[in-house]
Amino acid sequence: MPRRASLEPKRTTKPHAPWVVNLPAALSNTGRRERHYFSEKKIADQFCRQQKVRLENYGSASTYLPAGKVEEAQAAFDRLKGTGISLTEAIEEVLRVRQNRQQSITFKEMFERFMEAKKTRSEKYQTDLRCTLPRFGTLHDRLACEVLASDIEEQLKPVSASVHNAFLRYLKAVFNFGIRRGWCHDNPAKKVDMRHVRMKRQILSNNQVAALLKVVCQNGLELLPYHVLCIFAGIRPQEVCRLLWSNINMTEQFVEVPDESAKTEIRRIVDMEPLLVKWLRYFVTQGGKTAGAVTPKGNLRKRLRALRRAAKIDPWPQDAPRRTFASNWLAVHHDVNRLNNLMGHTSPAMLWRHYHRAVTQKHSKEFWKIGPPPTRSKKIIRMVA
Repeated sequence: MPRRASLEPKRTTKPHAPWVVNLPAALSNTGRRERHYFSEKKIADQFCRQQKVRLENYGSASTYLPAGKVEEAQAAFDRLKGTGISLTEAIEEVLRVRQNRQQSITFKEMFERFMEAKKTRSEKYQTDLRCTLPRFGTLHDRLACEVLASDIEEQLKPVSASVHNAFLRYLKAVFNFGIRRGWCHDNPAKKVDMRHVRMKRQILSNNQVAALLKVVCQNGLELLPYHVLCIFAGIRPQEVCRLLWSNINMTEQFVEVPDESAKTEIRRIVDMEPLLVKWLRYFVTQGGKTAGAVTPKGNLRKRLRALRRAAKIDPWPQDAPRRTFASNWLAVHHDVNRLNNLMGHTSPAMLWRHYHRAVTQKHSKEFWKIGPPPTRSKKIIRMVA
C-alpha cells in the first residue's frame, strides 16, 4: 500500500520561507505533488489541519462510490493524462459551456434584436442590415455562442472583397451587441480577416460637373440644392437628404449638419464657399422652394440616375461629388485639418493620403469657377410676326 501522507510542516533552508508542507497529488488541484512554503509555523500547521480534514472526507467519500463511478472517474483521468488539465478544471469548463448555451439565443434572433435596437439609424443602414441577414441563412438556427469564425468565412467565400468587408463590419457590431447582453462571450467575426480592396477613387472632371449641373437646371431644378451641396460643400448624399432649409443659413453662409442628420451623429458646421452661395441664390431666383426638406424624396434614385445618364456620366463613380469637393478644396486651401472638420471625418491623415495633389491647382481654380447660368427674367413678351 502507498505510504500515507504525513501532512506535517518541515523546516527549510530558505530564510524567507522556513517551513514547507508537501501536498500529495491526491489532494492537489493540479493532480500533481505540490510544495507549499510558509513564513511561520503556525500558518503551516493551520494549512496542514485543513488538508487533513480534506483527506479524511476524501477517503470517506471514496468508499461510497459505486464501482461504475470509480471506473468512470478513472477513464476521465486517463483522457486528461498529458493535457495538463485537472478533472476539476474540465468539469468547470463543461459547466461554463452548458451555462452559456442556456443563456444564449439563436443567431437569427440576436440579429433581429440588433436591427430592432437600430431603428433610429438611417434608412440605408437598416436596409443594409436587412440584406445582410439572409446571406447567413445556414447560421439562423445556430446558437449565437456556437458560431465560429470558420462558419462566417464559409458563408463569405462567394462574395467580392468589398461586400465581404461590409458584411463583416455588420457582423462585428451584431456580436458585440450579443456580448453586451450575455448571449455570447466571444466575437467570432473579429477573427475573420478583412480582404484588401483596391479602390480607384474617381472624381468628376470639370466638364462632367458643368454638364451635370446644366442638365439639373434644365430638367430637375428641385434637385439642384442636393447636387451643389454634395459637389461644392462635400456633404454626404444621405446627410443632404436629411437636411431642412432651416439648416442652411444664407445670411452667415454656413450649413448646419445636426447630429440627427450626420452619419457620425456628431453635429458639424460647414462653411459655404462663395460659389455654393451663388448656386443657391440662383436656385431661389428661379423660383425654387426654400421651406421644409432640402431634397424631394419621391423617386429620388430613379431621378438621379436619369440626370446622370442625360449628362453622359456612366458609370457613376461611387461618392464622386464628395471626393470631387475634397480634391479641389485641398488643392486651393492646403488645410487638411479644416477639411477634416468640414467633411466630418475622424482622420486628417486619411484625407491627406487620398486627396493631396489629386488634382492640379489649375484644374481646381477652374472647378471653383463653374457658376450658374445667367438668370432670365420671368416676364417674356412673345413677338408676333
